[in-house]
Amino acid sequence: MNAAAIASSSSQLDPEDAPDVAPSPSGLQSGFSTSVLRDIARKELVDILDSVRGKKTLVIDSNLSGPLSLIAEFSLLKEHGVEKIFHLQPGPLASDSRSLLYICRPTLSFAKIIAGHIKAARSAPGDSSAAKDFSAFFVPRKTLICERHLEEEGVLGDVTLGEYHLDLVPLEDDLLSLEVEGAYKEIYLEGDTTSVYYLAKAIMKLQTLFGVIPRIVGKGTNAKLLADLLVNLRRELLSNTANFAHGVSPSVFPAQSAIDSLVVLDRTVDLVTPLCTQLTYEGLIDEVFGIRSSFVEVDAAVLAATPATAVSAPSGPARRRKVPLSSSDPLHLRLRDLNFAVVGGVLNEVARKVQTEYEGRHSARTVGEIRNFVGRLGGLREEHQSVALHTHLAELITTHTLTSSFNSSLEAQQNFVSGIAAQQHVDLIEDMIGRQDPVEEVLRLLCLYGMAVGGLKGKSYEVWRKEIVQTYGYNHVLTFHNLDKSSFLPKPEAPTTSGFPRILAGSSSVPSAAASPLSTLRKPLRLIVDDVDDQNPQDMAYVFSGYAPASVRILQLAVTGTVGQQPLSGSSASNTAMKGTKERTASATGQSGGILFNPSGSGEAAQQSQSQRLRPVGWNGTEEVVKKIQGGPHFEEVQPSATRSSDVENSASSGKGKSGKKTTLVVFLGGCGYAEIAAVRFLGQMEEVQRDFVILTTDVINGRTLLDSLIHKRGS
Repeated sequence: MNAAAIASSSSQLDPEDAPDVAPSPSGLQSGFSTSVLRDIARKELVDILDSVRGKKTLVIDSNLSGPLSLIAEFSLLKEHGVEKIFHLQPGPLASDSRSLLYICRPTLSFAKIIAGHIKAARSAPGDSSAAKDFSAFFVPRKTLICERHLEEEGVLGDVTLGEYHLDLVPLEDDLLSLEVEGAYKEIYLEGDTTSVYYLAKAIMKLQTLFGVIPRIVGKGTNAKLLADLLVNLRRELLSNTANFAHGVSPSVFPAQSAIDSLVVLDRTVDLVTPLCTQLTYEGLIDEVFGIRSSFVEVDAAVLAATPATAVSAPSGPARRRKVPLSSSDPLHLRLRDLNFAVVGGVLNEVARKVQTEYEGRHSARTVGEIRNFVGRLGGLREEHQSVALHTHLAELITTHTLTSSFNSSLEAQQNFVSGIAAQQHVDLIEDMIGRQDPVEEVLRLLCLYGMAVGGLKGKSYEVWRKEIVQTYGYNHVLTFHNLDKSSFLPKPEAPTTSGFPRILAGSSSVPSAAASPLSTLRKPLRLIVDDVDDQNPQDMAYVFSGYAPASVRILQLAVTGTVGQQPLSGSSASNTAMKGTKERTASATGQSGGILFNPSGSGEAAQQSQSQRLRPVGWNGTEEVVKKIQGGPHFEEVQPSATRSSDVENSASSGKGKSGKKTTLVVFLGGCGYAEIAAVRFLGQMEEVQRDFVILTTDVINGRTLLDSLIHKRGS
């Protein structure tokens, strides 16, 4: 089922637009597999469809069209009676089906729309609500506020309510998401911790499938809330189980755990990284085009490109179509985590290979050789379409990255994270306001500038707010309030509990960065790495061409007790300005040839020796550094294992797969970006780590989408 093909008003879904999303090949070597979650979600969806008899119209939340596309194809829906599919939105629903099935998030706005549809059917001439069968399934759970509203509208008796527990959406084999858009705003601005509860329930589902996670470590206030919820939910589940012994019920949790540890990171521990422009291939696709539930929208003509049609493309208006970006495409699997500077070389290499394969038809002389070529033709066409798609995306990204505005903004960002806050960067932000650049991009740089200098002083803060409000509208008075409350740009008068010290009134117009939390952590976390080799990187800093995401450095700290080449006590990373920022910016946006990254590693014997001396995941020996990190307390929890004889510390098989590598579940509470995901994957391939990492996030974000959720919209 293609998200782009779902009707937005009264138009019907075109089955030809529905891409078949094949299961992605597992990149994990442990016993953990997301295919189990996909199968469970698929079966539950089928049960929901079958609960409504006969032919039916499916009305879904537009934000769920992508996740549902990853679970079930259109042909499956059609097999179970779905005739038409519509987006759930205000206005009349042009459907003559007797049965209407709604699948949506449990929001008050959707409850109002459903109530309106029921009332419209009730008042329709020659028809009544009794003539139609209404069913509404809320994702992942129904709420009291929705039931109350339907009851107040007098339609609760006309609709059957249920739940569709699609709380874990498998975007990749190592990437799970709740797909809750605006989760950071809900949690940290509005104080709504519903997403934290949903996340806890999702992790409980994982534990019932893969075993109790022995060790939970984390950093942040809401991360601690999540850990406490997990303990309480597990205790509640066990207390409700009649046949349990020794505190654990074998019928609830598997005896052995496929997950060794859980690391929970509150988004507030690292607010710098999501504001930086991502420089990996997948990260830049998200920055430029936007990726929603692993789908990106492209011209349909690109997908239809074949050697026959490449010479003369059909004329006519351009048609847009959404295509999946997943590891089921070998080329995307190869490109996604590369620094964009080396993508051109890889595409050139693959394109030449495909061209050579096609030219092989001229050398086919015998019937057997011709038959052999025809047998390979289907695979060549798929590979050619993949090359055409990614070449098209790379060309458009290159056009974007070669603009002066992109390069000047990127240079300023890299200087800010390196500790440089010069007058030229202030002038750049003022020029962007003068040109009326997108307000998200202006605020992105302004927030990074504030973090670099330790917060804006009173006069400077008021000047910036006045300029933005007068240029972009008075609704941004509330935007600045939101940025203050969500810790991105605190007011000078506000208590700085999240780490922005107040700048004295007598300081210069461009304050020193010495007092900022960013400068405090730059050396102990080795955030700046000079001379990064983008083609064959040896450090995760390649994802931002010199800046290592602090969130993943914290993860590295928990897993290894170090942040790179040396232990913390001997770390000699520089906290001075990043060398060669302009050269690095040019490298990040260039098109030089390159190869896949290959973290240093030894042979099988060395890996086995390293695996034997892996330290338990936790903060032991790193407390002094962890205490300096903003966001709240750090903690460690040990859960009783599933069998009485096995102990968390001594169980050699806990969390191990067939390869002997342990699996760590990494939770980003408040969202994470594709560059951070690439850094986590890089970390898992390092010799001193030797772990499989599975990422679970509330949603996948970038700086633009994160700030857009915090901007107060006119009329809202």
